[in-house]
Amino acid sequence: MVLCVRLMYMREKASWNMKIRRFIMIIACVLGFAALPAEDIYTSTFNGNLSASDISRLRSGEIIVRNIGRLDRVSLKPVTPDATRLLSSLKGLKPAYLAEIIRVVPRDKSDSFMRGMTSSLESVSAYSDIKYYSERNKVWDKLYQYVNVKSVVSSAKGSDISAWGEVYPFTPYGFDIHYERGDESYYYTSLNNSPLKYSGFTCIENGRFLTAVYAFPRDDYIIVYGVGGINAPTFPGIKERIELAFINRVITFCTFALTSR
Repeated sequence: MVLCVRLMYMREKASWNMKIRRFIMIIACVLGFAALPAEDIYTSTFNGNLSASDISRLRSGEIIVRNIGRLDRVSLKPVTPDATRLLSSLKGLKPAYLAEIIRVVPRDKSDSFMRGMTSSLESVSAYSDIKYYSERNKVWDKLYQYVNVKSVVSSAKGSDISAWGEVYPFTPYGFDIHYERGDESYYYTSLNNSPLKYSGFTCIENGRFLTAVYAFPRDDYIIVYGVGGINAPTFPGIKERIELAFINRVITFCTFALTSR
C-alpha cells in the first residue's frame, strides 16, 4: 500500500515538474520575442551595407552620399516591384563605378518635396542650369554645357524623353529619360543611347551610363533613393578621369534632385 502511494506521488510530482518546465519555457519565449528590436523602415528597407552612422544621419533628415563602386555594396532591398526592377537594371548594367544617394522624407513634408523633385527631374532642358564643382580643375562649372530635348512621348503614367547634351570635356551624347508617376511613388531613369568619347577614345559605350531616382512610401515616410552606375574601363589613367568626371556628376545630379525646394 505504501509503495503504491509513493509511486502515485512520484508520478504526480513528475507531472507537475513537467508542467512547470513548460510554463518556464513559454515565459522565456514570450520575453525573448519581446526583447527583439522592432524592425523599422530603415532596417526593413536597407540592408547591412548602411552603417549605424548612415542610418543616424537619415533619421536626422540628412542626405547621405555613398561612392560604393561595386554592386554588392548597394544598400536598397527589393522591398517593392520597382525596387526589384531597379536592382535588376543595375545588375544587368554590371557597373564598374557606382554611387548611391539616399534621403528619407516625413510624409507631412512629402507633397512639397515630391513636387520640387519631380519638377527638377522633368525639366530636362534646365539640366544645364545645375552647378557642378570640378574636383580636377577646382572651379565651378555647369553640369551639362547644354541639353536639347529631341522628342517627348507622354502617357497617363509618365513620359519618355529623348535628349542630347554635352558633359565637358567629353563629346556630346544622346540619352533617354523615362519616368513614371504613382499615387505616392516616382520612378525615373536616364540611360545613354550613344557612346561618350574623350580625345577620340570611347570611355562609355551605348547603354552603359545609368542614373535612377526612385521615391516610394514606407509607413510615415517617403524613401528617396538615387543611384548612378557606369560600365566603363578601369585601367589606370582613364579610371581616375571617369570617376572624377562622371561619378561626381551623378552625385551632383542626384543630390540636386533630392534637395528640398
